[in-house]
Parts: sequence; structure tokens; C-alpha cells
Amino acid sequence: MSIIGRYAIAAALGWPTLAAVSLLPLSACSVVDVQKDRGSVNLGAKWALLPFVDYSDSTQAGGRLEDTLSSLLRTRLRVDITKYPVAAEPENSVDLDERQRYQRALSWAKKEGFTYGIGGSVNEWRYRSGADGEAAVGFTLHVVDLESGKTVWTATGARSGWGRETASGTAQRLLRDMITQLAGK
Repeated sequence: MSIIGRYAIAAALGWPTLAAVSLLPLSACSVVDVQKDRGSVNLGAKWALLPFVDYSDSTQAGGRLEDTLSSLLRTRLRVDITKYPVAAEPENSVDLDERQRYQRALSWAKKEGFTYGIGGSVNEWRYRSGADGEAAVGFTLHVVDLESGKTVWTATGARSGWGRETASGTAQRLLRDMITQLAGK
């Protein structure tokens, strides 16, 4: 429902209801499930950014999410993170098997002595149809202890934005919520 629609309903029901109706989108626009116990994740260790598997219908959503996550980890949590190297392939060749790309990046991170790798998947990155055209994003994050190969922290989330909000802005807000949980704050 659009913001105008919410206000029209509130006006019809009475202005005291306006406050309650206007607060609904603040609580109903996102959902995040985060592993509560993050174990012994050390934010001061060497971190490797691993590729995101892209299940969305949007071109290069995984790459966009990788860049945003890398920036937020550096600026908000002061994490020393290095992005995986891009495979040296001919210009017209595309790495169609994202799992192979992930495995190559994981091997690189282990070989280079990184402590943790962070990656995940993009499940949704789009604008919903309709008058508002709300941005909608959904993705997972997981932190892997590279020595043991075990996932030590994971989170999944989805968020929709306001009618004029960008998908990247919506994703950035969701990522901030998720990595705040990683920091234990």
C-alpha cells in the first residue's frame, strides 16, 4: 500500500490512528535472521571477500553486493578485507559456474593465509511492479573459518524500500543491519 493510501485510511479512521498507521512500514519492511552466537569471530583478523552466488534476475547483483559489503565492513567495522582475484580469462568468456568461481576464491583465500572468508548469495534484487515500484532485496551472508572450513556465522535477510528508494540503498540498509549483528552490537 502506498504512503498516500495509508494516510487516506488514517484520515478516514481519525487522526489519532495516523501515528499508528504511519509506523507500520517501519516494522514491516524488512526481516533479518542472524546467528545469535557468532562464536570466536575476530574482526581484527585478515578477511577475504568471497564471491556471491547470484540467484536474482538482476544482472551483476552479486558484484554490486560484494562491493557494498566490502565498503561497509571497512568503514563501519574497520575490517581488513581483500577481494578475491578475478580469473584471468579471455574477454568474451564468462564464468557461468558460480560454484567453481567460489571454490577458486576459497582456495586462493586459504593459500594466502586469510583467517576468515565472507560470502553469500543474492536471492532478490529488483523493483516490484505497481504504482510505487518498491525496491526489494534479499540475500544471505556467511563467514567461513578458512582453517577449518566451517561456517562460523550466518545471516539472511530481505527488505523492501519506499517507492522512490533505490535497490542499492535498500541493500545497503539491510547489510548495515546484518553486519551490526556480526559485530555483536
